[in-house]
Amino acid sequence: MITGANGFIGINLTKKFVELGFSPCVIVRNKTIHNEILKLKNKASIYIVDLSNAQKIKKIINSFKPDILIHLASTNINDVTLTDKDHINININILLNLLDPLKGSKTKIIYSGSVAKYEQKKLITENTQIIPPNSYGLSKFLVSELAKKISNLYNLELIELVLFSPFGPYEREQRFIPYIVSKLIQKDELVIQNFYEKRDYVYISDVINAFILACRKKRGQSISLNICSGKSINNLNIVKTILSQMGLKKKLVNLNKKSEINYNSKNVLAKKILNWEPEVSFNDGIEMYIDFLLRKEGFYG
Repeated sequence: MITGANGFIGINLTKKFVELGFSPCVIVRNKTIHNEILKLKNKASIYIVDLSNAQKIKKIINSFKPDILIHLASTNINDVTLTDKDHINININILLNLLDPLKGSKTKIIYSGSVAKYEQKKLITENTQIIPPNSYGLSKFLVSELAKKISNLYNLELIELVLFSPFGPYEREQRFIPYIVSKLIQKDELVIQNFYEKRDYVYISDVINAFILACRKKRGQSISLNICSGKSINNLNIVKTILSQMGLKKKLVNLNKKSEINYNSKNVLAKKILNWEPEVSFNDGIEMYIDFLLRKEGFYG
């Protein structure tokens, strides 16, 4: 069972499960379902339901009886309509609605965590002290901790995959890399908030592989794993890489807005526990992604 199947990770993960011969149960909130999910309607069970509706969620879980629940659904960090309290309440509420019906089952929980829960400008490992820098990061941290506590109470195995900066097909066009490619395609001026923000990028196929390995992992203790490359790259070098691969030259405008984003990370436990590490280099991922975007003539929808 996959929540948040209409999103970037969910679309790629659902496609992969179907490719592997599975018939997943996927949950989407909006009636406007992504075309890539609709294509799989004969191979996946698609439910349109708000995760805040505890009764409907319980009915679906009791009917489907999932061996594995992959929880991707979350509030959006950029949703200006949500208050700090909203982020926390919504994310905790949907977690409780999902876990309560699983009490007494053997279901494995795989939770999509976020680097947003970590303080920036320091080395981030699975043992790094967590100091959330904003309300969204706080909500992800609180959900993570609550999920661990409840999973232990219910004797459920929980694997939290802390995602850093996945990129690739079906990513929303407002995110940095598709935004840059879009502006280049439209021949617009390239305006960048801050040249020197640094993130740790992982191509989507490697991220999906981490989820597959987590699903296959033998039952053990609940654990949190960083899904990152261990190599950070700043916005300026990303743009230069894209320009080079597209064979273009462009004047860049740096607004030099203040930013705290500066990831420096390690994935030691993911290597040890899942035998996972990225197989696609950043440059190769950019090349494949640009090819996808140019062929699709659109990024999301």
